[in-house]
Amino acid sequence: MSTVEYELDYIILKTSDDVQITAKKFGKGDLAVILAHQGTIGANQRDWEPFARMIAQRGFTAVTLDFRGYGHSKGDPTTTYYLIRDMRAVIDYLKGEGYERFICIGASMGGTTCLRAAVEYNLEGIVVIGSLYTTGEPTQITEDELAALRIPKLFITTENDGYGVPEAIKSMYKVSQEPKLLRIFPGDVHGTKMFDQPYREEFTAELLAFLEWVR
Repeated sequence: MSTVEYELDYIILKTSDDVQITAKKFGKGDLAVILAHQGTIGANQRDWEPFARMIAQRGFTAVTLDFRGYGHSKGDPTTTYYLIRDMRAVIDYLKGEGYERFICIGASMGGTTCLRAAVEYNLEGIVVIGSLYTTGEPTQITEDELAALRIPKLFITTENDGYGVPEAIKSMYKVSQEPKLLRIFPGDVHGTKMFDQPYREEFTAELLAFLEWVR
């Protein structure tokens, strides 16, 4: 079946502070996987699109979004402390569409936003790729909040990510309770740039295995 058949038009959403953001949905599964992009130059929801199409073919609903000020979304990209408002808009929209089960996979600031979402919503699992504890209040998580999460968690980083990430990811893993996984890849690339590395198939396989584990 052609992956094009899974693609729907952009979804236009409004956040609680009246910022217009865009999202896109792929697939028709009962489990919705929200894919949150990083904040590096040129980043947006399209960074996740090949993976979104892949998991749509495996029976998941994949949802990508442009955070405020990125891609097709409006707003100020420097207000990263409000990213949780964008995530709330997506999750609340999906709940209104009848979805009840969610996984959040995020890179860098997207991973931090997934962590905050896990505190506020009853998620099935989270994947945090090259992220820190905070992008600024309220998009943050404390060690105590992280330690209280009982859902499956996968933490990923490269050995020498230049954003201070390896230490944060290792700390997150140490603080977290089971079930949890930690995966460290070679090199120094950040977030979804890992899809462009020689180990991309292994990286992709880790994400797919986590989704099947949670499903």
